Amino acid sequence: MKYLSKAIVKKSEIKIKDSYDWHKKLWECFPDCKDDDRFFLFRIDDKETAFQILLLSEKEVVIPSWGNWQSKLISENFLNYNFYKFEIKVNPTMRQNKSRRRIGIYKESDLKNYIERKANSSGFVIEEKSLSFLPPISEFFYKNKKRGKHISVVFKGILKVTDRNLFVNSFNKGIGSAKSFGYGMIILQPIK
Repeated sequence: MKYLSKAIVKKSEIKIKDSYDWHKKLWECFPDCKDDDRFFLFRIDDKETAFQILLLSEKEVVIPSWGNWQSKLISENFLNYNFYKFEIKVNPTMRQNKSRRRIGIYKESDLKNYIERKANSSGFVIEEKSLSFLPPISEFFYKNKKRGKHISVVFKGILKVTDRNLFVNSFNKGIGSAKSFGYGMIILQPIK
């Protein structure tokens, strides 16, 4: 991904019900593109009177008529460090054996196993004792008049890169499921 954009959107200036509404609304930042080939990741944080949007994209954002936007090109060497502070909002799920249906993960030990497994397959390990996370919360949405639910967990810690190619790919593609609903974007701060 090439661009990182941040927007503060006052709740009084936009009518958004859920994460699926955000998914549709953010396509306004890319008016010449079709939504069948998503090339961006995003995260929405509720800040009481406003929403904060972080948007990681391959293409430059066309600033919409709503929100206060800032955008910058990501440095070429940004992903070349060995250690980073990280934060990621994920939708931790697992498949049931019989039904193959995805179910949310709530138990603390299962959540730790989930993020460690995702880290290993994403080219990094989480430094021992640095991991923290908020309790899981349910987030509901409507798509085609049907109600759906995601489990939302924010993990924080310090990571060490073990496989640069996998790590860069995970930064660009996101981690876990429900990426089109605002999950899976890893936020990094290099540790020099």
